[in-house]
Amino acid sequence: MYIPSTLRGQFLRLSQSVAEYMSEYRFTCPNCDACATVDGGVRERLLIVGCPVCAGAVDTPAFVEVSPHNTE
Repeated sequence: MYIPSTLRGQFLRLSQSVAEYMSEYRFTCPNCDACATVDGGVRERLLIVGCPVCAGAVDTPAFVEVSPHNTE
């Protein structure tokens, strides 16, 4: 089956976007040390609104991607 290259590109971008939101991250607040495992969507929201516990500002280093094989 032939798929035009423009559709292939759109599909790849969508797949990458879905994978990013399905990724899990370990969040540690730099202000109050609150910890949680969050998905990509929650990560994006926390970067905007801050920590849900102390309302402190949160930056990218507060998140570490959790690999599917990591048991921590």
